[in-house]
Amino acid sequence: MGIWIARNKDGTLEVYVEKPVRKKTCFEESQSGLYKGWIGNLDEALYPEVTWENSPKELTIKEE
Repeated sequence: MGIWIARNKDGTLEVYVEKPVRKKTCFEESQSGLYKGWIGNLDEALYPEVTWENSPKELTIKEE
């Protein structure tokens, strides 16, 4: 299980615990309607490298 981020077509940035599914203009959790995968929204200014075209992206957490 990873942490995924996805930018919707309108620019909103969302976080998921499961890889989300691309719909027409947004992403949704893979188990639609159950809210098991969706965590919430992030500030849209974060992760400018994540775009609608290249979403979703799995986050890598590095320990030091």
